[in-house]
Amino acid sequence: MFRSIWFVGGGVISGECLRLGLADEVRYSIVPILIGDGIFFFEKLDRDIPLHLAEVKAYKSGMLALRYEVKGRRGEQPNA
Repeated sequence: MFRSIWFVGGGVISGECLRLGLADEVRYSIVPILIGDGIFFFEKLDRDIPLHLAEVKAYKSGMLALRYEVKGRRGEQPNA
């Protein structure tokens, strides 16, 4: 059994993992460039997914790296 699996995916794969309770953390990189159009971060979520900000790294370029822990995953108590 794997203890950790890390993958990079788009909104469809990420949304499905969150919806099924398979993700325990989410990482974002924010680049200081505004674009006019794009795709959804997560698709087809059937409920709100509470996150807890666990780590922030700021770089001289202006980029931010954010790490969130997913709260209330499948099988966990809501207030765990």
